[in-house]
Amino acid sequence: ATTVRRDSLLVVRVRLTGGEFGNPRARVDAMHAVRARVRTLPGVAAETLSSAGAWLGIGPRDRVIVECGECFRAYMYMPYDAPVMAHFTIMPGFFDVLGIALEDGRAVEPVDEEGTKHVALVNLPLASRHFEDEKPIGRHARPYGFLTPPHRIVGVAPAITASVLGASSWLDFAMYFSMLQYP
Repeated sequence: ATTVRRDSLLVVRVRLTGGEFGNPRARVDAMHAVRARVRTLPGVAAETLSSAGAWLGIGPRDRVIVECGECFRAYMYMPYDAPVMAHFTIMPGFFDVLGIALEDGRAVEPVDEEGTKHVALVNLPLASRHFEDEKPIGRHARPYGFLTPPHRIVGVAPAITASVLGASSWLDFAMYFSMLQYP
């Protein structure tokens, strides 16, 4: 598992408490404002924001329906699987700031914002165990169930153990969503 250990990494926890954040657009604007403010601090070379566990309407750790392709469980064909995983929302640049190289695909980008087609990244243990040929890119996941919009999987991250994710131990399965799509 990848462990983030960098002397130059400063982790700051931000809690939004104002009533004005009941509006998703206001939350997105607040996230951009926080990043802009942090970017101006002396000595800051790069910045990003992430959640320490995204609720996404079902909890920070819950089942997500994934399109696994030609998956087989107990010798039975299953086009979908529903593993329990941790959920995180991240801003563009998250993996770059931590110095973590993706295993495959791309990271969350500025274009992955509210109103665009939903995207997600999975971690390597999830990709290896719950997708045909260990290839999740281009497949879909549904964090709320079959009646919700699909999230196209665009990247695979390594297994991460990092206090910046709010996790003190290695996560079996994790999925990362764009904070701009889930403010």
